[in-house]
Amino acid sequence: MLNNMLGEQDLNPHGFHQWQTNQRMTSMMAPTIMMAKDSIFAIGSGGSNRLRTAILQVILQFFDFHLPLGEAIDRERVHYEDETVHLEGSRHDAVLHALSQNYRHIRQWPQRNLFFGGTHVALKQGKQLTAHGDPRRGGVGIRV
Repeated sequence: MLNNMLGEQDLNPHGFHQWQTNQRMTSMMAPTIMMAKDSIFAIGSGGSNRLRTAILQVILQFFDFHLPLGEAIDRERVHYEDETVHLEGSRHDAVLHALSQNYRHIRQWPQRNLFFGGTHVALKQGKQLTAHGDPRRGGVGIRV
């Protein structure tokens, strides 16, 4: 299978060697396009079952919190899976305390990590085109 997708737990929960012969695999890909009057925002991510939260968090950082595109991509992320809250690089004691009131398992990642996906965005606003890649996965944006 392309991109080693047989190892992705959300697509193949029974393990790498349990896939049936001649059975097509579904995809967890979630490329997203948002369009407004004079703009087009296209985003995608690698990251198995974490890609959906990565995409959503970048969209929220950019559109709701009005961060510049590169900063929205680089912002610390959070992901909940298997009864564990994963926090990327967070050192905020108030956040940790609030989460510990509701979740028993919290894993802090000391710095940015490819575990949290790798979002890449192309943005067209009017006649201006911008692209940014996620440094978590060595991504870059180049306009040609």
